[in-house]
Amino acid sequence: MYDLRHLEHASAVAEHGGFRRAADALGVSQPTISRSIQRLESCLGAPLFDRGRHGVEPTVFGRVVLERGRALLRDRDSLDREVELLKGLEVGALDVGLGPYPAALAGHEAVARLVARHPGVHCRVRVMDWGGLTRAVSDGSCDLGLAELALAETDPGLTTELVIARRGCFACRAGHEILSRRSIGLKDLLDFPWACSTVPERVAAQLPTDVGRAGRREGRGFVPAVCLDVVSGLGAVAESSEALCAVTLTMVERELEAGRVAIVPYSPPWLHLHSGFITRRDRTPSPATAAFMQLVREIDAEREAREAVLVRRYLG
Repeated sequence: MYDLRHLEHASAVAEHGGFRRAADALGVSQPTISRSIQRLESCLGAPLFDRGRHGVEPTVFGRVVLERGRALLRDRDSLDREVELLKGLEVGALDVGLGPYPAALAGHEAVARLVARHPGVHCRVRVMDWGGLTRAVSDGSCDLGLAELALAETDPGLTTELVIARRGCFACRAGHEILSRRSIGLKDLLDFPWACSTVPERVAAQLPTDVGRAGRREGRGFVPAVCLDVVSGLGAVAESSEALCAVTLTMVERELEAGRVAIVPYSPPWLHLHSGFITRRDRTPSPATAAFMQLVREIDAEREAREAVLVRRYLG
């Protein structure tokens, strides 16, 4: 059996007109070149070069082998270049699905940093609910998910990595009626419409059968009164309506600092984010995907540090 190295040696012999000159050009010994050509001729069952006083010339078989061999070598070089480009993220693709909260907290910013650093990378970014996203990763229609992990953690065909674990709270407009109540509990929260994305079952299970104005029951689940696929505008919803918006503090930092929004002084322990990466167990992340994942980790660390500052400031 022969390989591309033998074809490379044959091409060098033809180009330089001799075994010694080919060896010198490639930086190998002449016996290495001779053995390589002999191996190639033995495998093909035909002589490739005529040897004479003025050097070597390709035989009729040699000309065909060299023509096809050079095409194979060009393809090899092109393949090597493509792989190196991918390693350097000069080309490549990112196909990622984002849950609403991870998109707002880290996902979109990670995409922005990725394309700024690697403009040759092509991106397809979808925001969808955590259930649909988990199924999309499972059936292979999406390479990576960044979303609530509750459903994905039960699927043996998926791997998960917890990234965004954050305390949640309810934001409301400054002067909201609920802020005047002396003691606030879950029952008080249910007196007003809730604004957030679809709620995972782990949260819905903590709610009573009668969810009041907060939303509606759907089987074992819960759909908030104001159900959003994109939650980056929750600060605006909070300051201009009676809705109680499920947020992290960094999501409404500007509104808090401007005094337009306040935090309801009651945060149930089950109101927290449990989000991270979802991938298929049998699929290796592409370089672009791996770079995106690292950027999400870095951004989340930055946001978590900022969240800690705001917790001390607004939640004591």
